[in-house]
Amino acid sequence: MKTKVTLLIIAIAITTAVKAQTIYYEQSDELYMSAFVDPTFTDRGFQLGVEVTFKMDWGFATYGISHYEELDPSYTDMTLMGGVRFNAFSVDAVTYYAGPRIGLIEREGNIFPLMGGVAGFDVKIDRQGIFKIGLRAWADYCADQDPMKYGGYTSDNWLIKDPMFRENGALVFTWRLTEL
Repeated sequence: MKTKVTLLIIAIAITTAVKAQTIYYEQSDELYMSAFVDPTFTDRGFQLGVEVTFKMDWGFATYGISHYEELDPSYTDMTLMGGVRFNAFSVDAVTYYAGPRIGLIEREGNIFPLMGGVAGFDVKIDRQGIFKIGLRAWADYCADQDPMKYGGYTSDNWLIKDPMFRENGALVFTWRLTEL
């Protein structure tokens, strides 16, 4: 019994030490600006957007707006995102993030709600961390996808086959405005 308790304590100590070195949070608050492009290969168009992000020690909050002209009718959305962000393996060159997103879609003067989730990562491309490039994926429930309005497109979705959902991915270019 004494050996089992000793082994359990050693296992917990090793796990704690490894975990402490595996995931950590940056200890600064920063304001970022981003531009992103979401290439859509089915209709040869691009969804283009800009965002302002406040990054905290453990999380982020983002306001963004994007436009997709090639859709008929064209599509504009405004979103709020927030969630957790962290670095892995004691390396601050790559930052991972995930969280919920909510927003509004405008099509032909009509406003529709959206809500979903986002996950992605950013990679520093300079030593100071002023410029980053990353990839992002998101899935949203979009009220404009009702077949009676603008119709859903389940054939493009990989994970969620509900026609009210839309899955997207984007290449994100980010630069730091200021450290707070």
